[in-house]
Amino acid sequence: MSSAALPNLSCARCHTPAAHLDEGLKQCTGCRSIQYCSRDCQRNDWPRHKDQCRQAQTGDIAQPSTRTRTTTRLNWESFTQSRRSGGDKNRNPTPAGTIYYLQTSTPHLYDISVSGPYHSIDAVVAQAMINFGAQCRPGQTTVQDLVREGVFAGAEHVTSPINHDPNRTKTIRVLTEHNPSMAARLPGPAWCVIVAQVAMDQIDHAAGSSGDHVPVKDVRVHGTFGDEASANEAAQRVAQEFASRVRGGRVVDQRPAATGAFVGGVFGQASDGSQTMTMLHVRYDAGTVSH
Repeated sequence: MSSAALPNLSCARCHTPAAHLDEGLKQCTGCRSIQYCSRDCQRNDWPRHKDQCRQAQTGDIAQPSTRTRTTTRLNWESFTQSRRSGGDKNRNPTPAGTIYYLQTSTPHLYDISVSGPYHSIDAVVAQAMINFGAQCRPGQTTVQDLVREGVFAGAEHVTSPINHDPNRTKTIRVLTEHNPSMAARLPGPAWCVIVAQVAMDQIDHAAGSSGDHVPVKDVRVHGTFGDEASANEAAQRVAQEFASRVRGGRVVDQRPAATGAFVGGVFGQASDGSQTMTMLHVRYDAGTVSH
């Protein structure tokens, strides 16, 4: 890649803005018509970009398709392992006993959700297609392509424009948890500990909009269990751990009479004095694809 920085663009693969990179973006040295944040992103994008690159060098440039505006970041090790195994679409690079979640985010809305748990990649694919929906046809096409090529399980994320608007995107990420006991039980009753980091700098803006949406900057799963009591105990431990990481951290249990599934929050101050808020709750799920 060329070392010339391009400060007003974003990576063609992962959409990281140049402004967020210490060294800016680098051009593809072959066609000089596309930019990346790293060599990993350039390598991951090569299967998609190679034809466009060669066309640009010969002067026979085709109009970019909707597919080229959808980005995917692959785990390079999983990708190459899959290629060495012949790209078997039924091959799962994750170890036995793995369960899956699907994180779906809409960054411009600070909206993130987690679906699952699922016992198979096939279920994750089905949920991904539903979560992208008709507004994100390019994302659906990308998921189908990754499944066909046998590398969906190695995808770190897939980002799609919403209604073809590159400034409004939706991203899916596959989250994994090594949990043999729950893997053997799924699909079936499961209780998971969901932890959401609130975007405090967006609270005032959200309060002025319609609905009760709380803006978040990350949502993760901190354990999956076969009964509510075990999940509640884990949620309380996780809450105490988060409280210990911030100045003046305190846990608020919002359950009436402390019964039922845990719902609460952790409040405190960051090292710079800003307020922090982490929401936690125990959620029941049947381990099946939801529409």
